[in-house]
Amino acid sequence: MRKLLTLIIAPFLLFTGLQAQTITQQEADALVLEKMSGETRPYSIYAKEDIQPAGTVLTTSAGEVMVFEYEHWLYYISFTDNSQDNCYFVVKESNGSLLEVNVKDDKGLGNLESWRYVYAQSLQGTIWKLLGVVDEEAGSLIELGPKNAGYEYKYFLNFITNDSLTGRGYYSLLVGNCEIDYLTNNINILLWRRIHFGHTCESCDENIYLELLNKVSYFSIQSNNLLLYFDEQKYLLFNNVVNNPEIHFEESILANDQYQWLMPNTHAYQMWVINSYEELENHIVNNGNYPEIDFSIHSLLLVRILGTEGELFSKKFEQIALNTFFLTIEYHFGNVQHPQEHRCALVVKKIGNSNTTKLIVIGFGHIY
Repeated sequence: MRKLLTLIIAPFLLFTGLQAQTITQQEADALVLEKMSGETRPYSIYAKEDIQPAGTVLTTSAGEVMVFEYEHWLYYISFTDNSQDNCYFVVKESNGSLLEVNVKDDKGLGNLESWRYVYAQSLQGTIWKLLGVVDEEAGSLIELGPKNAGYEYKYFLNFITNDSLTGRGYYSLLVGNCEIDYLTNNINILLWRRIHFGHTCESCDENIYLELLNKVSYFSIQSNNLLLYFDEQKYLLFNNVVNNPEIHFEESILANDQYQWLMPNTHAYQMWVINSYEELENHIVNNGNYPEIDFSIHSLLLVRILGTEGELFSKKFEQIALNTFFLTIEYHFGNVQHPQEHRCALVVKKIGNSNTTKLIVIGFGHIY
């Protein structure tokens, strides 16, 4: 049996016009964008192309029926993290009052032919990994080198706010600014190298990556992909990496300076998966005085990062595929002339060993 919901007037939720006036499509778009401006989850906004007349009947995918007894602009908000919070916004044409209608068990719009894509996703707080450079006319996707196992995890963007971002090249930490217009989808990015990790390779395409990012003028988000256009038919294709299930961890005192880590200072990032005290003795010397860890059900992750003076302040551990795990670390950094070693020792549920498990670590620095 279908449920019937009749909307006679729009309750005040966001904005009520104090004077009688007709709300244009552009003004209605602006009201919806303002309503969604504080949302940090990825989302898309769709709208009916034309104003909807009084008496319009809308049946949702969940079988709910809405009858609107006034002229209005109709919007649909779709969260791309597969959440169940999709909803409709109704902007009354006569005065701009806005009504939010939440729909349970929603399955999306289905046929999009009668809907236009307003597209107002906030990039703030999202992290993206590069898949490659796309040429639509040639139908090609070119991967940036080096083309070896795990290289795809070397090129990242992290939108800290709507006007600041950091990134990872193959051998550099990138920082910069951006200007984003969510009404037009125009975007300008200015990135530069903040920290050089001291190693290069002939097959690395970091210079190309940085050059193309600084040419970007338009963005589009499709499902979990971010398209950054630097040409009318060419763009950098990124995939979202923040929607994976987080895994609980506990920090171990093994990261303290009192413990001597036996790790060569040859790479910017080093990580090990430890599953026994015998393995632990190969990496940390402390005369056998280690904290108690039940290795029958837990693994110990040892991570070492070469950066600048500062402190680690945020860690997120996720599983992104079978036997593949992702550790995101954020830290403050200061003067690049003062290098500093950062350590993490995390106790997690059993995840295998260093030979069978891929542990990917990415660090993002924040200026303070």
